[in-house]
Amino acid sequence: MSTVSGVSYTWSATRRHYFSGRARGAVTVTWSGAGAQTLTCVPSNTCGNGTSRTQSITVDTTPSQPSAISGSATPCVGTQAYSVNTVSGVSYTWSATGGTISAGQGTSAVTVTWSGAGAQTLTCVPSNTCGNGTSRTQSITVDTTPSQPSAISGSATPCVGTQAYSVNTVSGVSYTWSATGGTISAGQGTSAVTVTWSGAGAQTLTCVPSNTCGNGTSRTQSITVDTTPSQPSSIVGSSIACTGDAVENYSVTNVSGVSYTWTTTGGGTLNGSGNTSNIVWTTAGNYTMSVTPSNTCGNGTTRTLSVTVKQTPNPVVTGDNLVCPIVNETYTVPNVPGNTYNWTVTGNGTIISGQGTNSVVVQWNSGTTGSVTVTETNP
Repeated sequence: MSTVSGVSYTWSATRRHYFSGRARGAVTVTWSGAGAQTLTCVPSNTCGNGTSRTQSITVDTTPSQPSAISGSATPCVGTQAYSVNTVSGVSYTWSATGGTISAGQGTSAVTVTWSGAGAQTLTCVPSNTCGNGTSRTQSITVDTTPSQPSAISGSATPCVGTQAYSVNTVSGVSYTWSATGGTISAGQGTSAVTVTWSGAGAQTLTCVPSNTCGNGTSRTQSITVDTTPSQPSSIVGSSIACTGDAVENYSVTNVSGVSYTWTTTGGGTLNGSGNTSNIVWTTAGNYTMSVTPSNTCGNGTTRTLSVTVKQTPNPVVTGDNLVCPIVNETYTVPNVPGNTYNWTVTGNGTIISGQGTNSVVVQWNSGTTGSVTVTETNP
């Protein structure tokens, strides 16, 4: 205020700390209390005190610590909103480790773009014309979508049926599995599943990791599904054979990766090797030749061939071997129904009757030596 010569001034203030220069027309007041205050100046001279002058004063102070920070303490990498209670006349300076303030800086509500996963902090500093107040800091744990799962463990060449698969387990991560040519029959959502393969051939198995932040990069395994072999081709070889004949050969079409087991219900000794086998039939009868295919997945459907083995004829001729000329002699072999007989006579003899049957009549001429032979044939 203006100084008047010969006048002194007495100053007083509510909630002041101390004065400097209080007897002069200008003073310095150190305010200790915030809010509505008054400052009074009383002039005086040798005649006494004059009328005082009072000024209303509003004393401010640095802002209080902000309220607790609202917003997720476990956000994902990306944007997230945060705020404190708004106080009039206060501005707010925000800072974040592992992120940037992408909107709202200076206000009580901001958007933070988190770029670094892990333990981070978010700090809010209040300020007004008096300066900065006590800051508020919130601990933040920033998460992100899961990493790609480990390599899938389990057979890449399974058989049709069930097979176990897994990836390494990561805490807080769930796993969604899918399979072409198969179904997830157990463990969906976990790191270990059972797949029921129903389609043979080239297939895929995929595992997608996820958490509260979303899906991570999937892991895919190429799978080749095998199955038991198909029934072999028809057996090539004689379905009608005779005992004592030469070796009979039997075969099926060879398929790569398939082995073959040959069996017979009897009649001879079987020698099987791969897709072929052979046998010498020793006993007449009706038998079944079988071949069973197999691979790493097990046995396939057996292929069979019915074989009828007939006894090879071995006729023994009965009849006189010392005869008189111009005399009819009968020669006979045991009759087997269905068989045919072809007789031949050497020397000076003639078949009179019975050709084609099991018994013939031969007339021998004089002065001769000959033989009687029969060839027996079965159907």
